[in-house]
Amino acid sequence: MKKSFVLLLSLFVSVFAFSQNTVSIDTALKNSIPYLNEKIQANTKVVVLNFVSDWPRLSDYVIEELIGNIVNDGRLTVVDRANLEVLRQEMNFQLSGEVSSESMQTIGQKLGAQFIISGTIIDTGAGIRLRIRVISVESAQIPGMYSANLTQDNRLAFLTRVTAPAQTTPAQTAPARIAPAQTAAASNTGEAPREFFGTWVNSSANAVVTIEANRLTFINRSNNVTYTLENLSWVPYRNGGNMASDYPAGYAITGTVVINKGWSSDTTAANHVSGVGTRYADHWYIHINKRSLNLGQRNTKERYGTASVYNRQ
Repeated sequence: MKKSFVLLLSLFVSVFAFSQNTVSIDTALKNSIPYLNEKIQANTKVVVLNFVSDWPRLSDYVIEELIGNIVNDGRLTVVDRANLEVLRQEMNFQLSGEVSSESMQTIGQKLGAQFIISGTIIDTGAGIRLRIRVISVESAQIPGMYSANLTQDNRLAFLTRVTAPAQTTPAQTAPARIAPAQTAAASNTGEAPREFFGTWVNSSANAVVTIEANRLTFINRSNNVTYTLENLSWVPYRNGGNMASDYPAGYAITGTVVINKGWSSDTTAANHVSGVGTRYADHWYIHINKRSLNLGQRNTKERYGTASVYNRQ
């Protein structure tokens, strides 16, 4: 009985001590910048690679915010995220998963970086802890590690929330049907049509759109503006506007915004994207040859082409 009480007391003390020494996720990332500046020489080229965690959207958020903080600080040079995204697809690794030391060095060398910034986000039992590592591309040595205990606020709760898969009752179960490999006209179940999968580039705007089954990332490489959508729904929506002959096949797209970095919160602005946790709506059209993508005007039901034409890579 006495031992059990002591164990419970020690557990309570550890949880209390953890909660007394926490900061928000945004504060932790901002506080990491002076530490990184101490460990890495000014004007060094770095790549913010992967953050291992059980929460992919939290890993993405940490990576994007950390990149933004480093860029805004101006002391270090950050590898273009679009280049990393292309390499990520080539090497088939997840930003929220493990990447071996050898692969990290290879990635760093291919991107021309001298240091890799990586890390982990773990549940310690008492709370969530963020660890940021600095890794030398040349030697694979770790000259430093920054750690912070995270406050369990609304933002962290959203970023660590796991959506349970929809449950189907026996009455809802139907025989499985196999769709043609490249046909997705009737798809509205959350996955993007297969003809959209991959990377699309708008050279004139220096922008990249990466589309996966249930994830979409937009990056403006000129100013590092980014947004990421999940929980996507693609509903067929034929283009009836003045570019219908070039872009006849369209989709009405909705999704949950999980990252919004740099986009206006003004709903009347041309560059408006809803805030994190809200719904995004748009209309996109694909060329008849399926090699170019025309983005409709964001958050409207505009049914004609704009100058936002992206070519498949």
